[in-house]
Amino acid sequence: MKRVLIGLAEIAGNIRDLGLAFTQEGYHAETVITSKNVFYQQFSYTHTLEPARWLRSIRFVRSATLKLRQWCFFLFNFWKFDYIVYVWRDTFLPFRLDQLLLKLLRRKFCIIFCGDDIRFRPIALACEEKKFGIRNFDGAARNAYLAGSDFRDFRRKLFLTLFTNFLTRNIFSARSQSTLTLKPFYKLFMPLFIPPNQEVKKRDRPTIIHAPSNRVAKNTDFIVAAVEELKNEGHDFDFLLLQQQTNEKVLSTLAEGHIAVDQFSSLPGRFAQEAMYCHCAVMGGNKQVYERKCPDIPVVDIVLDKADFKNKMRDLIRHPDKIVELGAKGRRYIETYHSGAMSVTALITAMDGEREPDQVPIFESKQELLSFCEDWKQRLLIKMLVF
Repeated sequence: MKRVLIGLAEIAGNIRDLGLAFTQEGYHAETVITSKNVFYQQFSYTHTLEPARWLRSIRFVRSATLKLRQWCFFLFNFWKFDYIVYVWRDTFLPFRLDQLLLKLLRRKFCIIFCGDDIRFRPIALACEEKKFGIRNFDGAARNAYLAGSDFRDFRRKLFLTLFTNFLTRNIFSARSQSTLTLKPFYKLFMPLFIPPNQEVKKRDRPTIIHAPSNRVAKNTDFIVAAVEELKNEGHDFDFLLLQQQTNEKVLSTLAEGHIAVDQFSSLPGRFAQEAMYCHCAVMGGNKQVYERKCPDIPVVDIVLDKADFKNKMRDLIRHPDKIVELGAKGRRYIETYHSGAMSVTALITAMDGEREPDQVPIFESKQELLSFCEDWKQRLLIKMLVF
Protein backbone atom coordinates (compact mmCIF):
# COMPACT_ATOMS: atom_id res chain seq x y z
CA MET A 1 0.00 0.00 0.00
CA LYS A 2 1.41 3.41 -1.02
CA ARG A 3 1.99 5.82 1.88
CA VAL A 4 1.17 9.53 1.72
CA LEU A 5 2.03 12.30 4.20
CA ILE A 6 -0.05 15.50 4.10
CA GLY A 7 0.82 18.67 6.02
CA LEU A 8 1.60 21.17 7.40
CA ALA A 9 -0.65 24.23 7.83
CA GLU A 10 -4.36 23.51 8.13
CA ILE A 11 -6.19 25.96 5.87
CA ALA A 12 -9.99 25.58 5.59
CA GLY A 13 -9.88 21.90 6.53
CA ASN A 14 -7.88 20.95 3.43
CA ILE A 15 -5.38 18.65 5.16
CA ARG A 16 -8.10 16.66 6.92
CA ASP A 17 -10.11 16.34 3.71
CA LEU A 18 -7.09 15.34 1.61
CA GLY A 19 -6.27 12.66 4.19
CA LEU A 20 -9.79 11.26 3.91
CA ALA A 21 -9.64 11.40 0.11
CA PHE A 22 -6.39 9.42 -0.08
CA THR A 23 -7.66 6.88 2.46
CA GLN A 24 -10.87 6.49 0.48
CA GLU A 25 -8.80 5.75 -2.64
CA GLY A 26 -6.82 2.99 -0.95
CA TYR A 27 -3.66 4.79 0.21
CA HIS A 28 -2.18 4.77 3.70
CA ALA A 29 -2.54 8.47 4.47
CA GLU A 30 -1.15 10.30 7.49
CA THR A 31 -1.84 13.95 8.28
CA VAL A 32 0.44 16.25 10.25
CA ILE A 33 -0.26 19.82 11.43
CA THR A 34 1.55 22.37 13.57
CA SER A 35 -1.66 23.46 15.30
CA LYS A 36 -5.40 23.04 14.95
CA ASN A 37 -7.38 25.61 13.01
CA VAL A 38 -9.64 27.47 15.43
CA PHE A 39 -12.68 26.92 13.17
CA TYR A 40 -12.09 23.16 12.75
CA GLN A 41 -11.45 21.96 16.28
CA GLN A 42 -13.57 18.84 15.69
CA PHE A 43 -11.21 17.50 13.02
CA SER A 44 -8.70 14.80 13.95
CA TYR A 45 -5.19 14.27 12.56
CA THR A 46 -2.57 11.56 12.72
CA HIS A 47 0.10 13.89 14.14
CA THR A 48 -0.20 17.26 15.87
CA LEU A 49 3.17 18.92 16.51
CA GLU A 50 1.90 21.74 18.72
CA PRO A 51 3.79 21.75 22.06
CA ALA A 52 2.17 20.77 25.33
CA ARG A 53 -0.29 23.27 26.76
CA TRP A 54 2.04 24.40 29.55
CA LEU A 55 4.65 25.47 26.98
CA ARG A 56 2.31 27.51 24.79
CA SER A 57 2.12 30.51 27.11
CA ILE A 58 5.85 31.22 26.73
CA ARG A 59 6.22 32.55 23.22
CA PHE A 60 9.93 31.90 22.63
CA VAL A 61 9.79 28.43 24.20
CA ARG A 62 6.68 27.54 22.21
CA SER A 63 8.28 28.65 18.94
CA ALA A 64 11.57 26.88 19.59
CA THR A 65 9.84 23.68 20.71
CA LEU A 66 7.57 23.66 17.67
CA LYS A 67 10.49 24.13 15.28
CA LEU A 68 12.43 21.32 16.96
CA ARG A 69 9.44 18.99 16.74
CA GLN A 70 9.00 19.83 13.03
CA TRP A 71 12.67 19.13 12.28
CA CYS A 72 12.71 15.85 14.20
CA PHE A 73 9.44 14.66 12.72
CA PHE A 74 10.63 15.22 9.16
CA LEU A 75 14.13 13.78 9.56
CA PHE A 76 12.88 10.65 11.30
CA ASN A 77 9.83 10.06 9.10
CA PHE A 78 10.13 11.42 5.55
CA TRP A 79 11.74 8.24 4.19
CA LYS A 80 8.69 6.19 5.20
CA PHE A 81 6.41 7.86 2.64
CA ASP A 82 6.07 7.40 -1.11
CA TYR A 83 4.50 10.84 -1.54
CA ILE A 84 4.53 14.06 0.51
CA VAL A 85 1.86 16.71 -0.05
CA TYR A 86 2.54 20.22 1.27
CA VAL A 87 -0.44 22.50 1.87
CA TRP A 88 0.22 26.26 2.17
CA ARG A 89 3.72 27.78 2.29
CA ASP A 90 4.88 26.14 5.55
CA THR A 91 7.67 23.55 5.53
CA PHE A 92 9.29 21.25 8.10
CA LEU A 93 12.81 22.71 7.84
CA PRO A 94 13.85 26.37 7.53
CA PHE A 95 14.53 27.88 4.08
CA ARG A 96 12.62 24.98 2.49
CA LEU A 97 15.59 22.70 3.09
CA ASP A 98 13.29 19.72 3.52
CA GLN A 99 11.97 20.20 -0.01
CA LEU A 100 15.52 20.68 -1.30
CA LEU A 101 16.51 17.40 0.37
CA LEU A 102 13.51 15.65 -1.20
CA LYS A 103 14.54 17.01 -4.60
CA LEU A 104 18.13 15.81 -4.18
CA LEU A 105 16.96 12.36 -3.10
CA ARG A 106 14.42 12.25 -5.93
CA ARG A 107 11.51 11.75 -3.58
CA LYS A 108 8.00 12.54 -4.85
CA PHE A 109 6.32 15.61 -3.40
CA CYS A 110 4.00 18.42 -4.43
CA ILE A 111 2.98 21.84 -3.11
CA ILE A 112 -0.57 23.19 -2.92
CA PHE A 113 -0.82 26.97 -2.60
CA CYS A 114 -4.09 28.25 -1.16
CA GLY A 115 -4.18 32.04 -1.60
CA ASP A 116 -2.29 34.76 0.21
CA ASP A 117 0.62 32.40 0.87
CA ILE A 118 1.62 33.05 -2.77
CA ARG A 119 -0.56 35.98 -3.89
CA PHE A 120 0.96 39.49 -3.93
CA ARG A 121 -2.17 41.56 -3.57
CA PRO A 122 -1.19 44.85 -5.35
CA ILE A 123 -0.18 43.12 -8.59
CA ALA A 124 -3.10 40.67 -8.41
CA LEU A 125 -5.55 43.53 -7.92
CA ALA A 126 -4.01 45.61 -10.71
CA CYS A 127 -4.26 42.64 -13.06
CA GLU A 128 -7.90 42.00 -12.19
CA GLU A 129 -8.83 45.61 -12.74
CA LYS A 130 -6.75 46.50 -15.83
CA LYS A 131 -6.50 43.21 -17.72
CA PHE A 132 -9.87 41.62 -16.93
CA GLY A 133 -12.01 44.61 -15.97
CA ILE A 134 -12.87 43.07 -12.59
CA ARG A 135 -13.13 45.36 -9.58
CA ASN A 136 -13.51 43.51 -6.28
CA PHE A 137 -12.51 46.35 -3.93
CA ASP A 138 -13.01 50.09 -3.86
CA GLY A 139 -12.20 53.11 -1.70
CA ALA A 140 -11.36 52.46 1.94
CA ALA A 141 -11.95 48.71 1.53
CA ARG A 142 -9.35 48.61 -1.24
CA ASN A 143 -6.78 50.45 0.91
CA ALA A 144 -7.47 48.13 3.84
CA TYR A 145 -7.11 45.07 1.60
CA LEU A 146 -3.69 46.27 0.42
CA ALA A 147 -2.42 47.19 3.89
CA GLY A 148 0.71 45.19 4.72
CA SER A 149 1.55 44.45 1.09
CA ASP A 150 4.91 46.19 1.32
CA PHE A 151 8.34 45.50 -0.20
CA ARG A 152 9.10 42.93 2.48
CA ASP A 153 5.93 41.02 1.59
CA PHE A 154 6.87 41.25 -2.09
CA ARG A 155 10.38 39.89 -1.47
CA ARG A 156 9.06 36.94 0.53
CA LYS A 157 6.52 35.97 -2.12
CA LEU A 158 8.93 36.44 -4.99
CA PHE A 159 11.48 34.21 -3.24
CA LEU A 160 8.77 31.64 -2.49
CA THR A 161 7.65 31.63 -6.12
CA LEU A 162 11.13 31.37 -7.62
CA PHE A 163 12.55 28.83 -5.18
CA THR A 164 9.45 26.64 -5.37
CA ASN A 165 9.66 26.63 -9.17
CA PHE A 166 13.30 25.55 -8.84
CA LEU A 167 12.44 22.77 -6.39
CA THR A 168 9.56 21.17 -8.28
CA ARG A 169 7.11 21.60 -11.11
CA ASN A 170 4.45 19.80 -9.03
CA ILE A 171 2.79 23.05 -7.96
CA PHE A 172 -0.99 23.30 -7.57
CA SER A 173 -2.39 26.79 -7.52
CA ALA A 174 -4.79 29.18 -9.24
CA ARG A 175 -4.16 31.99 -11.69
CA SER A 176 -5.73 34.57 -9.40
CA GLN A 177 -3.19 33.89 -6.66
CA SER A 178 0.04 32.95 -8.49
CA THR A 179 0.86 36.50 -9.51
CA LEU A 180 4.65 36.28 -9.81
CA THR A 181 5.16 33.09 -11.78
CA LEU A 182 5.65 32.68 -15.51
CA LYS A 183 5.73 28.88 -15.49
CA PRO A 184 2.70 26.58 -15.93
CA PHE A 185 1.33 24.75 -12.90
CA TYR A 186 -1.59 22.46 -12.05
CA LYS A 187 -5.16 23.16 -11.03
CA LEU A 188 -6.87 21.13 -8.32
CA PHE A 189 -10.40 20.46 -7.13
CA MET A 190 -9.99 20.24 -3.37
CA PRO A 191 -11.99 17.39 -1.79
CA LEU A 192 -14.87 18.32 0.47
CA PHE A 193 -16.10 15.92 3.16
CA ILE A 194 -19.23 16.90 5.08
CA PRO A 195 -20.36 14.75 8.05
CA PRO A 196 -22.86 12.17 6.73
CA ASN A 197 -25.27 13.00 9.54
CA GLN A 198 -25.53 16.65 8.41
CA GLU A 199 -29.28 17.05 7.87
CA VAL A 200 -30.48 19.62 5.33
CA LYS A 201 -33.78 21.08 6.49
CA LYS A 202 -34.69 24.58 5.31
CA ARG A 203 -36.42 27.33 7.28
CA ASP A 204 -39.83 28.62 6.26
CA ARG A 205 -38.62 32.22 5.77
CA PRO A 206 -35.98 32.99 3.11
CA THR A 207 -32.63 33.16 4.89
CA ILE A 208 -29.46 34.81 3.55
CA ILE A 209 -26.13 33.83 5.13
CA HIS A 210 -22.72 35.49 5.01
CA ALA A 211 -19.79 34.09 7.03
CA PRO A 212 -16.63 36.19 6.66
CA SER A 213 -13.35 34.85 7.99
CA ASN A 214 -11.98 38.33 7.25
CA ARG A 215 -14.40 41.25 6.85
CA VAL A 216 -12.06 43.25 4.61
CA ALA A 217 -11.14 40.42 2.24
CA LYS A 218 -14.77 39.28 2.01
CA ASN A 219 -16.18 42.81 1.42
CA THR A 220 -18.55 42.32 4.34
CA ASP A 221 -19.41 46.02 4.82
CA PHE A 222 -20.54 46.28 1.18
CA ILE A 223 -22.65 43.12 1.48
CA VAL A 224 -24.27 44.14 4.77
CA ALA A 225 -25.12 47.61 3.41
CA ALA A 226 -26.78 46.11 0.32
CA VAL A 227 -28.76 43.63 2.40
CA GLU A 228 -29.97 46.38 4.73
CA GLU A 229 -31.16 48.42 1.74
CA LEU A 230 -33.16 45.44 0.49
CA LYS A 231 -34.75 45.03 3.92
CA ASN A 232 -35.65 48.74 3.99
CA GLU A 233 -37.29 48.34 0.58
CA GLY A 234 -39.74 45.91 2.16
CA HIS A 235 -38.35 42.52 1.11
CA ASP A 236 -39.13 39.77 3.58
CA PHE A 237 -36.13 37.63 4.57
CA ASP A 238 -33.75 36.89 7.43
CA PHE A 239 -30.07 37.78 7.27
CA LEU A 240 -27.49 35.89 9.33
CA LEU A 241 -23.95 37.22 9.67
CA LEU A 242 -21.75 34.46 11.07
CA GLN A 243 -18.45 35.69 12.50
CA GLN A 244 -15.86 33.73 14.47
CA GLN A 245 -18.09 30.66 14.42
CA THR A 246 -16.92 27.05 14.27
CA ASN A 247 -17.28 25.07 11.07
CA GLU A 248 -19.95 22.93 12.78
CA LYS A 249 -22.05 26.05 13.45
CA VAL A 250 -21.61 27.33 9.88
CA LEU A 251 -22.66 23.97 8.40
CA SER A 252 -25.74 23.66 10.60
CA THR A 253 -26.79 27.21 9.63
CA LEU A 254 -26.22 26.60 5.92
CA ALA A 255 -28.35 23.45 6.18
CA GLU A 256 -31.27 25.69 7.23
CA GLY A 257 -30.58 28.63 4.91
CA HIS A 258 -31.47 29.43 1.31
CA ILE A 259 -28.93 31.93 -0.08
CA ALA A 260 -25.22 32.05 0.77
CA VAL A 261 -23.20 35.15 -0.10
CA ASP A 262 -19.53 34.35 -0.61
CA GLN A 263 -16.70 36.76 -1.39
CA PHE A 264 -16.07 38.72 -4.60
CA SER A 265 -13.57 36.42 -6.30
CA SER A 266 -12.84 34.43 -9.44
CA LEU A 267 -14.04 31.04 -8.16
CA PRO A 268 -16.05 29.68 -5.20
CA GLY A 269 -14.08 28.98 -2.03
CA ARG A 270 -14.68 26.61 0.87
CA PHE A 271 -17.71 28.45 2.28
CA ALA A 272 -19.40 28.51 -1.13
CA GLN A 273 -18.69 24.80 -1.64
CA GLU A 274 -20.18 23.94 1.74
CA ALA A 275 -23.23 26.05 0.88
CA MET A 276 -23.67 24.23 -2.43
CA TYR A 277 -23.49 20.90 -0.61
CA CYS A 278 -26.27 22.16 1.69
CA HIS A 279 -28.53 23.02 -1.28
CA CYS A 280 -28.10 26.79 -0.97
CA ALA A 281 -28.14 29.17 -3.91
CA VAL A 282 -24.68 30.73 -3.88
CA MET A 283 -23.72 34.27 -4.85
CA GLY A 284 -19.97 34.65 -5.26
CA GLY A 285 -17.12 34.20 -7.71
CA ASN A 286 -17.72 32.55 -11.07
CA LYS A 287 -15.54 34.43 -13.54
CA GLN A 288 -14.79 31.99 -16.34
CA VAL A 289 -13.12 34.70 -18.43
CA TYR A 290 -10.48 34.98 -15.72
CA GLU A 291 -9.96 31.43 -14.50
CA ARG A 292 -11.62 28.52 -16.23
CA LYS A 293 -11.91 25.48 -13.99
CA CYS A 294 -15.04 23.80 -15.28
CA PRO A 295 -17.89 25.14 -17.43
CA ASP A 296 -20.83 24.43 -15.14
CA ILE A 297 -20.20 26.08 -11.75
CA PRO A 298 -23.72 26.82 -10.40
CA VAL A 299 -22.78 30.11 -8.71
CA VAL A 300 -24.38 33.52 -9.36
CA ASP A 301 -21.39 35.73 -10.14
CA ILE A 302 -21.27 39.03 -8.25
CA VAL A 303 -19.30 42.21 -8.86
CA LEU A 304 -18.70 45.39 -6.89
CA ASP A 305 -21.83 47.11 -8.19
CA LYS A 306 -24.51 47.61 -5.56
CA ALA A 307 -27.40 47.88 -8.01
CA ASP A 308 -26.37 44.68 -9.81
CA PHE A 309 -25.75 42.89 -6.51
CA LYS A 310 -29.17 43.89 -5.15
CA ASN A 311 -30.93 42.92 -8.38
CA LYS A 312 -29.45 39.42 -8.31
CA MET A 313 -30.32 38.94 -4.65
CA ARG A 314 -33.80 40.37 -5.18
CA ASP A 315 -34.36 37.97 -8.09
CA LEU A 316 -33.55 34.97 -5.90
CA ILE A 317 -35.75 36.17 -3.02
CA ARG A 318 -38.70 36.65 -5.38
CA HIS A 319 -38.23 33.29 -7.12
CA PRO A 320 -37.86 30.43 -4.61
CA ASP A 321 -37.88 27.97 -7.50
CA LYS A 322 -34.53 29.40 -8.67
CA ILE A 323 -33.08 28.81 -5.21
CA VAL A 324 -34.22 25.19 -5.30
CA GLU A 325 -32.82 24.72 -8.82
CA LEU A 326 -29.44 26.27 -7.96
CA GLY A 327 -29.32 24.30 -4.71
CA ALA A 328 -29.81 20.99 -6.53
CA LYS A 329 -27.21 21.90 -9.17
CA GLY A 330 -24.79 22.93 -6.44
CA ARG A 331 -25.08 19.61 -4.63
CA ARG A 332 -24.45 17.71 -7.89
CA TYR A 333 -21.46 19.94 -8.64
CA ILE A 334 -19.84 19.16 -5.26
CA GLU A 335 -20.51 15.43 -5.59
CA THR A 336 -19.00 15.44 -9.09
CA TYR A 337 -15.91 17.62 -8.67
CA HIS A 338 -15.11 17.60 -4.94
CA SER A 339 -15.67 13.97 -3.94
CA GLY A 340 -11.96 13.22 -3.53
CA ALA A 341 -11.18 10.76 -6.32
CA MET A 342 -10.48 13.55 -8.80
CA SER A 343 -8.19 15.32 -6.30
CA VAL A 344 -6.15 12.19 -5.61
CA THR A 345 -5.78 11.37 -9.31
CA ALA A 346 -4.59 14.91 -10.06
CA LEU A 347 -1.97 14.87 -7.29
CA ILE A 348 -0.63 11.37 -7.94
CA THR A 349 -0.39 11.66 -11.72
CA ALA A 350 1.50 14.93 -11.34
CA MET A 351 3.97 13.49 -8.82
CA ASP A 352 4.40 10.35 -10.95
CA GLY A 353 5.19 12.53 -13.98
CA GLU A 354 2.29 11.14 -15.99
CA ARG A 355 0.95 14.48 -17.18
CA GLU A 356 2.04 18.03 -17.86
CA PRO A 357 0.99 21.15 -15.92
CA ASP A 358 -2.37 22.37 -17.20
CA GLN A 359 -2.75 25.86 -15.71
CA VAL A 360 -1.52 28.81 -17.76
CA PRO A 361 0.14 31.67 -15.81
CA ILE A 362 -1.82 34.88 -15.64
CA PHE A 363 1.01 36.86 -17.28
CA GLU A 364 2.32 35.71 -20.64
CA SER A 365 5.75 37.35 -20.31
CA LYS A 366 8.07 39.18 -17.95
CA GLN A 367 7.24 42.45 -19.72
CA GLU A 368 3.54 41.98 -19.05
CA LEU A 369 4.24 41.22 -15.39
CA LEU A 370 6.38 44.37 -15.14
CA SER A 371 3.60 46.47 -16.66
CA PHE A 372 1.39 45.74 -13.63
CA CYS A 373 4.13 46.49 -11.10
CA GLU A 374 4.23 50.14 -9.92
CA ASP A 375 7.18 50.07 -7.49
CA TRP A 376 10.67 50.53 -8.98
CA LYS A 377 12.31 48.25 -6.40
CA GLN A 378 9.90 45.47 -7.26
CA ARG A 379 10.49 45.97 -10.98
CA LEU A 380 14.26 45.82 -10.41
CA LEU A 381 14.04 42.47 -8.62
CA ILE A 382 11.75 41.06 -11.29
CA LYS A 383 14.15 42.14 -14.04
CA MET A 384 17.10 40.59 -12.20
CA LEU A 385 15.56 37.32 -10.99
CA VAL A 386 12.54 36.30 -13.08
CA PHE A 387 13.25 34.28 -16.23
